[in-house]
Amino acid sequence: MEEKRDNPVSVIVPVYNAEKYIGRCLDSLLQQTFTNIEIVVINDGSVDSSRAIIEKYAAKDERIHLLCQENKGVSAARNKGIENASGKYIMFADSDDYVADTYVADFVNTMESTKADIAVCGYYECYEKKSRQIEKSYFKDNSSFEDYMHAMLKNPIDNYFSVLWNKCFLRENIINNNLLFEEGRSFAEDYAFLINYIKAYNKMTFVENCNYYYLFDREGSLGKGNDNRNRRVEDISFVYKKYKEFWEHFDLYNKKKKKIQFYAMKLYFEEMKFYKVAKQEEIVFLEKRLLLDNGLTPFDIAFFKFLREIKHIIFGKGD
Repeated sequence: MEEKRDNPVSVIVPVYNAEKYIGRCLDSLLQQTFTNIEIVVINDGSVDSSRAIIEKYAAKDERIHLLCQENKGVSAARNKGIENASGKYIMFADSDDYVADTYVADFVNTMESTKADIAVCGYYECYEKKSRQIEKSYFKDNSSFEDYMHAMLKNPIDNYFSVLWNKCFLRENIINNNLLFEEGRSFAEDYAFLINYIKAYNKMTFVENCNYYYLFDREGSLGKGNDNRNRRVEDISFVYKKYKEFWEHFDLYNKKKKKIQFYAMKLYFEEMKFYKVAKQEEIVFLEKRLLLDNGLTPFDIAFFKFLREIKHIIFGKGD
């Protein structure tokens, strides 16, 4: 009997109460043109029928490996997935999303041909309620890491630069550098992981195709409400610190300081959208922890706010 090959690709899928979507996600992964994969699914204490659905899929296809844990959050789920993955390459998919048939093949082909440390693909931002998709593909196949850095500096808040699911990683790099997710974080924990990875390994390649379908308006997804607001501000401040460290690592912080600080202001303005009734002390707390404690001066804050008001006057107040 022929010995079974090691799986060159591990796709890690954390799941929490995704009964409406997990079947579609798994179907898209099982239909890949590149078949030598393992799908590591971590059921993070779901209280709906997610586990039963996954078990039915696993019974039909041995490439699906179901792991279960008490609800610990997406970071802990992804860490469990990494610990149990055996592939040469690691990819991450969210349970409410789905992928194109060549999602894995395109990643593997470009990683193998370029010997890169990380690959990035385009994706579609999907709106179920509006039956609408927005294409997000910014780079050609022959684009460079410098192109990526330049684009990220212009629009750092764009999902393209902060998520995991449109990227492919080398498992060896993750393991050798113990690059795990910081558990307990509730915001942008994936961005922090990504920044840590790229600081260590930045030979980057690109897949021009939009191979991932990101469900932007999932019903019942975790929102940015007012609960645990102080903790959320701490998490946002943590992410900006990681972003700042990224530019310092490449000796570009002083040269690009204002543009880098603009990311903190973008985070500030985005967060303020969710303050339906903002008390003055809450605004002061947000400005202190996110802006002042991260090196921005009162003059910087006033300057960025002035620029934003000018932009609104000229272009209108639309998002």
